[in-house]
Amino acid sequence: MNNVLKHAQASSVNIQLNTAGDHVNLLIEDNGKGFDTNAQRKGIGITNIISRAELFNGKVKIDSSPGNGCRLEVILDTKAHEAQAAA
Repeated sequence: MNNVLKHAQASSVNIQLNTAGDHVNLLIEDNGKGFDTNAQRKGIGITNIISRAELFNGKVKIDSSPGNGCRLEVILDTKAHEAQAAA
């Protein structure tokens, strides 16, 4: 949300948090200005999101392009996290 508020110039943001089996899915979509996902990043926001997800054996999917908003999905595998915590 911080990145959306600071950079996206979005008028709408959709946030969903769902569980399905052994997975927790977080989806954040906005209708902002978007960005090139292949471009060099200046800040650490997205890098931090990816690093934190990976700590919990998660994955991050980002779909964005200039002028087309952003869709960020974080998928956490709770089974893998439980196994890691028990080890």
